[in-house]
Amino acid sequence: MAIDVSMIPFPRSRPQVVSPPTNSTQAPSPTRDSRSGDVAEIFSKAISERLGSSELQELAMAECNLTSSSIRKIIDGCVISGIQRLSLATNDIDAEGLEHVLHYLRSGVCQGIDLGGNDLRSLMDKICDSIKHCNNSPLWALCLQDTGLTPEALKTLIPTLISLPSFRFLDLSHNRGLFLGQTSLCLLRKYMPQFKELKRIHLMNVDMKPEDAIAIAEILPDCPHIAHINILENPEITRVA
Repeated sequence: MAIDVSMIPFPRSRPQVVSPPTNSTQAPSPTRDSRSGDVAEIFSKAISERLGSSELQELAMAECNLTSSSIRKIIDGCVISGIQRLSLATNDIDAEGLEHVLHYLRSGVCQGIDLGGNDLRSLMDKICDSIKHCNNSPLWALCLQDTGLTPEALKTLIPTLISLPSFRFLDLSHNRGLFLGQTSLCLLRKYMPQFKELKRIHLMNVDMKPEDAIAIAEILPDCPHIAHINILENPEITRVA
């Protein structure tokens, strides 16, 4: 049902090495390079054509050194086979790679995606647009930890997520400075009670202050589905804990 190949770097494509001509009548043995193939293409084919049918639900590929081309091939395999949850954390995803991620978000297959550890500060609007334009999106889990998320980006993100009928888990951790000023606090106080199914939110290491935690606690009675809030590793809270 799930496979985790995180921190196994995918090799970069290399040109084939052609064996030098030989006078021997014996056929030369193939070199290592002449036998090698595109690992992302092989992996995608294995996922999309697997004999075990479509029971595979989750694929974790954090820190796999994936290129944009590799991301495209893997996501094509995920969409074909119906893999619902995908982690692409810390793969240095650029604008080209994100286009393939957006295809996955719009496919109607994606229920959960982890994009943590990628710098998405200039790309957040595109992510929100893709979520908005997926009719009846089944997305219920989104991890954006350490993505350079700003309070301004949160203004677009949170209203987008409340439109999702089954959204249950949001991770905003390790976006330092997210709680500098009042913007993020006001957004969470306003919109958390409007989530229909939100059960879990992670706010680790976001420069939250004790008064921010108190202000969020005040609205919890209006959030009957909330079961778990993580506010660890916020230095100002740690000092008074």
